[in-house]
Amino acid sequence: MISLYQFCIFQSKRGVIMIGAIYARYSSDNQRPESIEDQIRACTKFAEKNKIITIPDMIYTDEAISGTKADRVGLNELLIDANQKKFDVVIVDDLSRFSRSIIYLLKTINEFEYLGIRLLSVTENIDTGAKGAKLSYQLKGMFNEIFLDDLKEKTLRGLVGQKERGYFLAEAPYGYRLVPSAKVTIDKKGRKRPEGYNMEIDPDESI
Repeated sequence: MISLYQFCIFQSKRGVIMIGAIYARYSSDNQRPESIEDQIRACTKFAEKNKIITIPDMIYTDEAISGTKADRVGLNELLIDANQKKFDVVIVDDLSRFSRSIIYLLKTINEFEYLGIRLLSVTENIDTGAKGAKLSYQLKGMFNEIFLDDLKEKTLRGLVGQKERGYFLAEAPYGYRLVPSAKVTIDKKGRKRPEGYNMEIDPDESI
């Protein structure tokens, strides 16, 4: 008796059904671990709407890792299974989840094309196998990389500003502790945050 997975593979090869893999990722830049679940949920709904079969064993994730890195555990597993032609499409919530490097994105899409696999983006409505899709995913990939470069520049500028205001940026060494500044700022969600952190002697560790 064949398993459900084997049956799906058999039907996929006959062109009767389409098997989809799901890839989800979040980086460490103020994103929540729950983001993975949100992405998988969106991809699953997309698959159901488009009559694509998804299998739990073909959900690949990477947590707290940058999209600029090509060496990711979940992504590596997906690529291995792709080369074994275990699925017909890869579904992502948006292309930035897959990669923020335009060079890597285009290289992988070309590899998928050779294998007969399409990359589908839910929020951007991109299907790399569709006619005229090349311009769309190239532009989106370029914008994603530019956004990250801009974010790095703004982050560095912010760190320099904090240093010039006299705040401590790293973890406190032994014998010291970080104390929130009395000055507060309001973040984008309306929450109060200390403007920065000062370092002072920790009486418990300095003895």
